[in-house]
This record gives sequence, structure tokens and C-alpha cells, in this order.
Amino acid sequence: MTKKLKFIVFLALALFIVGAFFYFSGSSGLALSESQVEIVESLGRPDQFTISYLPQGESNLGRHEIWFYLGAKQKISFLNGELILSEEIEDDLSGRSSTDLKSEDFDFYVSLDEVDDMFEEDELVLIDVPVFSDEENGVETYASSKALFIFERGYLTYVETLD
Repeated sequence: MTKKLKFIVFLALALFIVGAFFYFSGSSGLALSESQVEIVESLGRPDQFTISYLPQGESNLGRHEIWFYLGAKQKISFLNGELILSEEIEDDLSGRSSTDLKSEDFDFYVSLDEVDDMFEEDELVLIDVPVFSDEENGVETYASSKALFIFERGYLTYVETLD
């Protein structure tokens, strides 16, 4: 190969690598599904939410999200981004506040360090909750003033926003 051709191949490869780096590192998590976008357009972002990853079949995990709209007294559930249930909340939620967190910023592969970086002034604290902590099996529970997080073997399997 000539020097000019080698240079062009090198330059193309370098541009591809840089582009891939910015594409994947610039992503702020998951994209909302079409169903979720429709809900956000009609009701706004949820006031509170929970996310859990549950076994679905023999080797897959399903992402289960519950979005809470306090003023509208609505609870909306999604499985893998698809709307599965919308129901009225009967409890009095008047004392609860809205979160500034976004559900799409948290996925199964978000590391503890990445979650910790999201809370600049609000430190994550390892808490010992017997039901939700099992060091032997790699289950750890962390909390901030904004949310509760459960990691299993380094994977984020549960998020619950708090008042």
C-alpha cells in the first residue's frame, strides 16, 4: 500500500473510533419507548418512579418501570418500555414531592461509580437492610436522599426514587 492510502485508512479508522467513543459515551442511558414518550408528552415526566429488572424467560431480564403522577393520582406500569397497566392511586400522596431524576438514566449496566457521580453533593451510603442486602451473593443496597439502589453482583437491579 502506498503511504497516501495507508494515511487515508488510518485517518478513517481514527475518525470511526472517535465517533464511536462520543456516540456511546454521550448517551445518557436508555431512550424512552414510543409509549413512554406519549405519556411524557401528555402528563409530563413522572413525579416518582421505580425500576426493577426481573427474570423473563430462562435467560432474559425484563425491565419493569412504575411511574407515579402524584397530582393526577396515576400509576403507570411498563414492561420493557411497553405500557402494561394504568391505574388510579387511592392513597393520599399530598406530602410527596417530585424527583429531578430521569428513569432513562438508570439501566442494568450502570455502575455504582456512575450512579455515585450523578449525586455530586448527595453521597451514596451503603445501608444494611437484611431483606435487600446479601454480601455473600453480591447484593448491596445504597441510598441517597433522592433514591434507593440495589446492586446485584455489580449490576443495578432496582431503583426507587424517594421524597
